[in-house]
Amino acid sequence: GAHFSQPPNERKLPPAYADILRRVDIDDERVVDVAQALGISADNASVRLHRARKALRDKLRGCCRVESLRACFECDCPDDRHTG
Repeated sequence: GAHFSQPPNERKLPPAYADILRRVDIDDERVVDVAQALGISADNASVRLHRARKALRDKLRGCCRVESLRACFECDCPDDRHTG
């Protein structure tokens, strides 16, 4: 069984963090381009990205006890840990 005790809503990243992670780390958009699209400075976008990555690491550490997404590629967590 899962040892992750937070409710599903608390497992999710804030939408602004999830958005910048998706755009920069998954879709390979440049930080300056994302910043412009969001109407914020490149510095602000860089800070948000840094905070988003830290928040993701913290979530992974709490849920799966791993430090990076690399470990998730070989995930052996029970499926119920990832619901929500």
